[in-house]
Amino acid sequence: MTKKLTFCSLMAVFGILSLVLANIVQTNTIFLYLFSTLFTYICVNEYGIKYGILTYAVITLGGFILATNKISMIVYALIVGYYPILKHIVEHFNLAQFVKWLIKILFILTASAISYIVLKDALTLSIPIGAVFAFGVIIFVIYDVVLNMGIKFYALRLRKLR
Repeated sequence: MTKKLTFCSLMAVFGILSLVLANIVQTNTIFLYLFSTLFTYICVNEYGIKYGILTYAVITLGGFILATNKISMIVYALIVGYYPILKHIVEHFNLAQFVKWLIKILFILTASAISYIVLKDALTLSIPIGAVFAFGVIIFVIYDVVLNMGIKFYALRLRKLR
């Protein structure tokens, strides 16, 4: 139990650092927010959903405490922060790839709609909301593919170092 908590605590620290860096640097902020989710996925993959949820909760709480951009943290918490847990669950079912993608895209559209409802008073959009959702789906698909690359890199290279 201690080994699991220690490892997932370290992953949470890396995730929090990614979120804090996203608030400090002026470029690659979306990448850093999305990169922080890799650490949640690693804990889910290594030790199960319970540890993934714990890692997500610690990263999110740490991000809210340390990050300056609270609106981005709300979006992180409502959309991408817990996606690795859902991804892990969906990808472990014996479903056709098309169905897996359909579930994932329905997830991002639902999570985006909830985020929009929560944040609509704080947002000023100069483009139609439909375009925002379409762009979000494109970014999400790219994110999912890149997250798979990060997972493979961890599994092939970094897991051996533990």
